[in-house]
Amino acid sequence: LVKKGKITLVSIGKIQKALEGCACPMGAVSRNFLENLMLKENEVLFIDAEAGVEHFGRGIVSFVDVVIAIVEPSFESILLAEKINSFAKQVNKACYVVMNKIKSKEELEILLNEISKRNLKSIGAIPYDEKIFFSCLKGERLEKCSAEKEVEKIWKCIKELSLK
Repeated sequence: LVKKGKITLVSIGKIQKALEGCACPMGAVSRNFLENLMLKENEVLFIDAEAGVEHFGRGIVSFVDVVIAIVEPSFESILLAEKINSFAKQVNKACYVVMNKIKSKEELEILLNEISKRNLKSIGAIPYDEKIFFSCLKGERLEKCSAEKEVEKIWKCIKELSLK
C-alpha cells in the first residue's frame, strides 16, 4: 500500500514466496478489503493486479470503476487487452488501454490500428524511455524522464474517468 496525497496504490494478488499456495485466498482477502474500503470525496485508488485476467475470475473487478489494460508492443498483449475488455463488458465496467514502451511512430500506428480493429479505447501512449528501463533494471528510484509528460496526460484522463 502506497499513498501520496489523495492517491493510493494497492498491489493485490501477488505471490511473494514459493509454496504459498493458490492465490485464491489472496483474492478473497483483496475482495473483502475492496468491498469494505471507504474512500473520501475525490480520492482515487489504483489497484495493481497481476498481468492477465485472473482478477476477473476472483471478483476483484466488481469493486472498481474503470479497468485499464496496459498494452506493450506485442500481438499477445493486444489479444490480452481484447480479452480484458470483453471481461470488463461482462461485468459492466468501462475498459481503456494505455500503450507502453512505444519506440517509434510506426509502432504506435500499428498498435493504434490493431486496438481500433478490436474496438478498444486508448487513453494514451507512454514512450519507451531508457531512463525508466535502467532505473527498473537497477532497482533504483525513477527520476524525471521524457515519458513524464505523457504519463501526466494519462493520469489526468484517468482521474476524470474515475471521478465521473
